[in-house]
Amino acid sequence: MKDLAIKNVFCVMFEILKNKTERVGFMSINSTDMTINEMFSSTKYYIDFYQREYKWKRSHINSLLNDIFYRFELEYKPTIDPTPENIAKYEWYYLSSFMTNNNNGQTYIVDGQQRLTTLTLILINLYHLSSYYSEGNLGEMLKSKIYGADITGKTYWMGQNGRVEDLDKLFRNEPIDNGQNDNISHVNIVNNAQIIKKYLEDKLTDRHIYKSFVIYFLTKIMLIKIHIEKQKDVAMVFEVINDRGEKLRSYEVFKGTLLGLLDKDEIDQKYNEIWQGGVEPLESINEELVDGFFRDYFRAKYVDTLNDYRDFDGEYHKTVFSNKWNRVLQLKRNINNIKEFVQNDFAYYSKLYYKLVNPDIFDHPYGEYVFYNSSLTDQDRQLLLILSACEVNDPEED
Repeated sequence: MKDLAIKNVFCVMFEILKNKTERVGFMSINSTDMTINEMFSSTKYYIDFYQREYKWKRSHINSLLNDIFYRFELEYKPTIDPTPENIAKYEWYYLSSFMTNNNNGQTYIVDGQQRLTTLTLILINLYHLSSYYSEGNLGEMLKSKIYGADITGKTYWMGQNGRVEDLDKLFRNEPIDNGQNDNISHVNIVNNAQIIKKYLEDKLTDRHIYKSFVIYFLTKIMLIKIHIEKQKDVAMVFEVINDRGEKLRSYEVFKGTLLGLLDKDEIDQKYNEIWQGGVEPLESINEELVDGFFRDYFRAKYVDTLNDYRDFDGEYHKTVFSNKWNRVLQLKRNINNIKEFVQNDFAYYSKLYYKLVNPDIFDHPYGEYVFYNSSLTDQDRQLLLILSACEVNDPEED
């Protein structure tokens, strides 16, 4: 009853929000509760630029699986036949929510792709276990939750944005060489699939518990789909959910606020590629470097006093759009300036920053000086000073 009350309150809150916002003409939000069986049946999910990479690691996977199995094991009865009718008597479990938006006939996941990608990896591993336990009918059902078919042929529900090859190899149980691809999503998909495989094999030790769990997983785990009708509202809702839920890093929210004003086709065809080209090399060393870059960049190019310097200590993704700093930066709702910033300043200075923090710094002609300034003279502001000294595409950079 407690879970049901929570669900009802959640749904009522969204209905109130939806009704109020529709009356005053701001935005429209629709909420729908769905089982995993319903969620993965006919919808091909694209991953919006807000959170394109799959970043979950072992701790996230174990936390999700522990929560699911805790609830399942409270209900599981080894003396009762694992039929849909009997499993229907189990208490349902609210996993979480995910946020979507439609554009040009395609459904984009704005928030929640970490969870949906992980659920797909669980489905793939459950599918493989169906052969081990000779559960052909369940195997066919699970297969339909992993991929379907459209006019182009076989389509994985979570296979967009370059993930088809990885999911297809995992589905076929073919080996994947993780050493040949350092893409964050690829590495985590491959690693997490192995973590999930071991976890499920340890838990689902006989045919009875396996069949009970599969039916429970497909029909009793609930998620709430929050659908945002208007594209222009997505960035604001994304930022609010981040502020009040599990925190994203500042640079991830900054990306959503900044690029969210651009046309989605332009983002996908050009600006997201530029953004990822600047961010991913820094992420590959340490995710904290990306926020370090943005703080150093804004301070290097625009700060003149100690008080101004301190403005960028915390959530700089909000500082940038404050009245004080927007008078200087002029990025707030200014599409032309946003495009110019991404194409020029961001593209150049993010690559320069990577050169300076690259572990292979000695491969560059200036590498020894950067290295020894840091390690011998304790010059901890040289990154800021170098960004300050260099102009965009500076011919005297070296």
